[in-house]
Order: sequence, then C-alpha cells, then structure tokens
Amino acid sequence: MISCIPIVRRVLPSPQDRDGIGAIMGVAQKTVNARIAQGIPKHNETMLDSWLRNGVDGSLAVSEVTIALFAGSDTTATSIRALLLHIITNPLVYKRLTDEIRHSTTTLTSIITERETKSLPYLQACILEGLRIFPPITALRERVVPSGGDTLNGVYIPEGTNIGLNLPGLLRNEVFGPDVDVFRPERWLEATPEQRQRMDRVHELMFNWGSTRCLGIRLAVMMMGKVVVEVLRRWDVVAVRPQRPWRSRCHGIFLQRDFEVRIVDVEGLVGR
Repeated sequence: MISCIPIVRRVLPSPQDRDGIGAIMGVAQKTVNARIAQGIPKHNETMLDSWLRNGVDGSLAVSEVTIALFAGSDTTATSIRALLLHIITNPLVYKRLTDEIRHSTTTLTSIITERETKSLPYLQACILEGLRIFPPITALRERVVPSGGDTLNGVYIPEGTNIGLNLPGLLRNEVFGPDVDVFRPERWLEATPEQRQRMDRVHELMFNWGSTRCLGIRLAVMMMGKVVVEVLRRWDVVAVRPQRPWRSRCHGIFLQRDFEVRIVDVEGLVGR
C-alpha cells in the first residue's frame, strides 16, 4: 500500500532501475512475461513453469522469481567459500574428505546428484560444521515481542522489545562440545543420538524459525555439497595465502574477495 503514495514510490525499487534490487525485479518481470508469451510447456522445465502451471499469476510469479534470483545468493556463496577454506587448510579433514569423494567416484554419476551427496557422511558432516564455524549471516533478524510480553528462562521481556539471535555465539554453544572454536566435522559423526538431536536443534536456528524460516535451506545445502564434490573429485586445491586467505567484510552478511587458490587436477595440470 505504501507504494501507492507518489512521493514514496519514487524512492522504491523499480523494474526500470539500472542497478540494485530494481534491476533484478526487471529481469524477473521480463523472464515471466516471456514465459507467459511463449506458452507454458506441457512438462515443467523450470520452477517458473511449475508455478505458472499450478495457478500462480504473473505478478506473484515475478515476486517469486525476484526472491529466487537474489535471496541466498551471497550467503550461499560465502558458505561455499568458507567451507572450502576450512577444508583445504586442514590436512586431516582434506585427506578424509577427498578419500571419501574419490573412492566413491566410480559409483557416482558424471555430475553428482543431491541423493548421492547425502550418501557421503563425512561430506555432510563437513557441511554442517562449515555452517557452524562460519555462519554467513550475522544480522540479528530481530523480532518484536508481542502484546503482554513474555518470559524466557526466567527473564521477563516487555512487549515491543526487539530481540534477535547472535548466530556466531549461538553456534559456539556448549552443546557442540568443549572445542567449539575448532573446525572438526567429526563431532557430528561421534555424537550420540541424544547429543546429535540437541546439536541439530541449535544448528537449525541459523535458518531462522516459524513463518520467516529460510525457504532455500535445501537448495543451499544441496549447492554446497555438489560444488565441494565436483571441485575435489577433479582437483587438489591449496590456498595461496593460508594465513590471510581473503579480504572479508560484514554487512549483516559476509562478503569476500581476493580468495586465491592453486589447483592441480588429478592428471597433474596446474592452474590458478
């Protein structure tokens, strides 16, 4: 409704913008319009086809495509970079993971599927540990305490108070063990069923909860697994500057640059 106010509408993102969210909205709008004009194929070739086939109208489809284009892009990229960094700078982890991946190569498809990544337990442990040790989001993602206030762990919180989660602190909770500052994927494999349940319940808060829970959890985890496998099944990877591997800035989410690695493929070809 606020976009109906002319003076406000001028400062809001627009599909006609040349950069920012508005430019992404423009791409989404063109994509949806083109798909509708072409006609929806009989078989779903994309998520957009599925949405349109199941009754999602054009304007809502534009919103969904916009979210799909920019939501989670930087956070997933950061998660992949951080996971690779912690793997390639930890010789024991690197050896165990590459052994698992490369010994499974003969049974994997040419491009690994999500189901196949799930069959690699140490890979899954690395993904969980990578997200724990370097969560891509530090913003509190605040919520407002509802009318009447609430009491948490014996502490009364008045209504109207903004509260949020400190993810770096939360993911170093004692539930993960005494060595929470160490990247150690084995903790996920060594935990008893009871411990693992407690660890999972804390860890999943990274993706928020309730009506604002991240919609792309499965997609992000799938991408992390597929990228790590496809890289490490083909190449050995070494950080060029392991002591200062990248330049990183945080704006509620982390953004990195200058992350240089040296790669050697299994046939001995070198690249950088």
